[in-house]
Amino acid sequence: MPTPDPLDELIGELGQRGFNPQDWQRVMETAARTGRSAKMILVDDPNSPEGRAANEYIRCHHLLPPDYKHMPLTEVVAACEALAVPDLPLAEQKRIVMLLAHSPGDEALAALKSYREREHDPAMTTWGRLAQQECEEGILSKRMGQPVHGLALAVSKVGRNEPCPCGSGLKFKKCCGR
Repeated sequence: MPTPDPLDELIGELGQRGFNPQDWQRVMETAARTGRSAKMILVDDPNSPEGRAANEYIRCHHLLPPDYKHMPLTEVVAACEALAVPDLPLAEQKRIVMLLAHSPGDEALAALKSYREREHDPAMTTWGRLAQQECEEGILSKRMGQPVHGLALAVSKVGRNEPCPCGSGLKFKKCCGR
């Protein structure tokens, strides 16, 4: 039976009971102890399209193949070429974007930048941005020879007549939107 990963165990525990800001320090310490990086994504409205897409991106790391850290360059290049195919099914786009986010290299970064310039499913706009950030952090981590701890934001605009995100129960225009 494989040894449980301390970072995966901690994130699983926090996911079950809820994550609070003080837990970020524990995640960073555990990641550093295991030689890995940690990334926090702040979402101002988890029910917005951007918030839902960011949450899905986080939860879809299972799409990575078990050997993704040792993927040959030829497979990364093939994934880059596949991502450029028009009308690629959404599930395949997600799989490839996730793979390229975790393939820190110039080829993957160029493919993600190119992907972001195209018009596609709105949720994939958020996926593309987060994947590009993750790839850039991976490249920086390789250059520095140590894990890089990242922070990403998924921000959405609150409409004037929507409930205020502060939780007051008032419309945004009558509360924080003044």
